[in-house]
Amino acid sequence: MTVLYVTREDGLLGRRGEAFVYGTRDGRGAPIPSADVESVVVVGDGSLSTPALHMLFEKNIPVHYISRNGWYLGATLAARERVRTWRRLQDALVRDPETVLRVASGFVAGKLLNQWSTLRRFARRHSERSAPLRVAAEELASLARSTGTAESVDELRGIEGRGAAVYFAVFGDMLNPPWFFRDRNRRPPRDPVNALLSFGYAMLLTHVVTALVVFGLEPTVGFLHPEHRGRPSLALDLMEEFRPLLVDRLVVGLLNQGIFTPEQFVRDSEDGGVTIEPKARRRFIREFEKRLGLKGSVAGEERILTYRERIPRQVRALAESLAERKEYLPFTVV
Repeated sequence: MTVLYVTREDGLLGRRGEAFVYGTRDGRGAPIPSADVESVVVVGDGSLSTPALHMLFEKNIPVHYISRNGWYLGATLAARERVRTWRRLQDALVRDPETVLRVASGFVAGKLLNQWSTLRRFARRHSERSAPLRVAAEELASLARSTGTAESVDELRGIEGRGAAVYFAVFGDMLNPPWFFRDRNRRPPRDPVNALLSFGYAMLLTHVVTALVVFGLEPTVGFLHPEHRGRPSLALDLMEEFRPLLVDRLVVGLLNQGIFTPEQFVRDSEDGGVTIEPKARRRFIREFEKRLGLKGSVAGEERILTYRERIPRQVRALAESLAERKEYLPFTVV
């Protein structure tokens, strides 16, 4: 299955029979069979024709919208019958404090453990920079253990927040010059590293929302992130464990390999935010899609899955934990 990215500012996704066609507003490209399309991601000011939008509804293909500075704006979804059953269950479970705490602790623990493994992995490969990374990793491990004894979701959020502070305090130690990272900032991101992180997280979110929609879960009803004005709260919950593995490691690797240059990032004269120029943005999309094809294993599993396969697998694991009122086990790489 293919994710279609509409990245050109003058790009137009149209329809020809049972196929999509993508090109500029002045011309048409080659047809893309609708059966091959998993989702559509519109970045910036690209457009969809009304006939194309109708076919997306008919085929139940989600359309995601990301701003030029990497902010996830929302999604267009077809009406779905299956979601009504899950919506009723989710609405009931989010009113049960014990269930909310149990499920949310899995999300936070997964994120902390994958942050821990990311720092440990870099420290092993770069002993000259390992000291602060190892100290931070040990604190993250301690915080992950504490999620099991948290007595409220607010306490869990505090643990997650402390973990983010510890992790991002040493994130810059993994970067080679000329790249730097002082703190995590967004809306808008104010440096190239944050611009890539924000854009990567938005892209990851599109995959998680799509996986939830395909399975039938309601993306807006979350546990760690409360429901709020149509925000994809459950997708934000589930993507926590994948952030360090799919986005953070990718950003550090691409920058340290010299894939990008500082000149490929543009500062907005009005809000001071930094955006990625179109050519570099398309390169990042290609690299992100390649990373989704990497395999990550879990002890005891018969088949090693790619990250592209892993996300739907975790959706199913989450659904089973909700339906059976049992602990949610996140995907972690140690």
